[in-house]
Amino acid sequence: MKRKEWVIFILLLLLGIHFLAMSMWMFQGEQVHSTYFDYFMSVCLWICLPMLILFTIYAIGIVIYTVIKRSRIRSRG
Repeated sequence: MKRKEWVIFILLLLLGIHFLAMSMWMFQGEQVHSTYFDYFMSVCLWICLPMLILFTIYAIGIVIYTVIKRSRIRSRG
């Protein structure tokens, strides 16, 4: 992707997170006194946590694949 496309992608992503946090903040009810920043960080946490878990599983899979591939190459030679 070109730089312009990445900028548009990141802006749309941040705008979506902003709208999600804003709607949480607007419909919070009168008894809860949390700030917009609290909701924004909560949304970011719930978006980043599954991505971090999936990335960790992916990285472990790559390491296992590399180890198996190297052991097969050594056993042939």
